[in-house]
Amino acid sequence: MTGPTPGATIAPFLITFAIGQWSWRGAFFALGLLGLLILGSYCYYERPFSQTVSTSSAPKQKLSLKQADAKIISFIIIGLSLNVVTKGLDTWMPTYLLAKRHLNLKNIAWLVPLPTIAGGIAALISGFLLVHLFKNQAKLLIALSTLGTLIFMFGMYQATALTWVIVCEVLTFFFKALAFTSCFAYIAQTPNLKNYGASIGLVNFGGQLGGFLAPIMIGAVVQLSGGSFTAAFFCLVLWALLAFISSFFIKN
Repeated sequence: MTGPTPGATIAPFLITFAIGQWSWRGAFFALGLLGLLILGSYCYYERPFSQTVSTSSAPKQKLSLKQADAKIISFIIIGLSLNVVTKGLDTWMPTYLLAKRHLNLKNIAWLVPLPTIAGGIAALISGFLLVHLFKNQAKLLIALSTLGTLIFMFGMYQATALTWVIVCEVLTFFFKALAFTSCFAYIAQTPNLKNYGASIGLVNFGGQLGGFLAPIMIGAVVQLSGGSFTAAFFCLVLWALLAFISSFFIKN
């Protein structure tokens, strides 16, 4: 789960350079061209069109929300809530830093990767923590991590100095990543869990849904509040609180 971290770290520097060289429009065209090249390379080397895919006649097992285990429902809510927090910050923090803190693109390029790096570090050490410090206590680690997310998201809401805003954002991402990876580890350690793959899929769906809703929701809150990012931060605090509360409903 640390795989996306390097890309997300270098992306702000690349896009800042592209905007400086070719303007916003040129940067978007460059990214689109790069995407087409990657797609073409993937199709040519990894998924040749002549390749035949074998199909299995075995019946496929499907898992609906009605059939999902109660703890899986809790994980879906946690994944949804945590991703609303981080994806909301991902999409709107650059705008906040530009519009409210009056930073230039060069300075923003140095600040934006820091939370992603913190999240990558958390995902990297989560295995060590689960094996050595929280063995058979993944539920406790999830609760503590969601609590940490809540505390530092509230710190962002209360902070007035830019330094503390960034520090709290970095720690919010750290604890969010720790909680999210612990959820997957907890499911993997659950004995006699039916439809393991479908359960992981449902939890991941909750996270993806949060990532889809977050930018829309934050944009609506900022618009309805007359351009107030404070209201947007408070909204994210409530989502972090929901994740923390949901951690108490994970059954052993």
